[in-house]
Amino acid sequence: MKKKSKLDQPVIKDKDNVIKQLAVGVPQQVIAQQVSIDRSTVSRFKNREDIRPFIEQEQMNLLEVVPDAVENV
Repeated sequence: MKKKSKLDQPVIKDKDNVIKQLAVGVPQQVIAQQVSIDRSTVSRFKNREDIRPFIEQEQMNLLEVVPDAVENV
């Protein structure tokens, strides 16, 4: 039986937060400290096939708002 990751617990807020931080390039060690888990857990979470599309989608969402952000500066 596969051991469940601490990020698989039903605390959706943390998973969403981790995904957003990974999408913008926050270091894994910083994320791990913020959510009180080991950096290797963040690394395994980032590399999961079911999580990668969420990170990529978040990156795409950020790219879509860049032109507006630049225009407003």
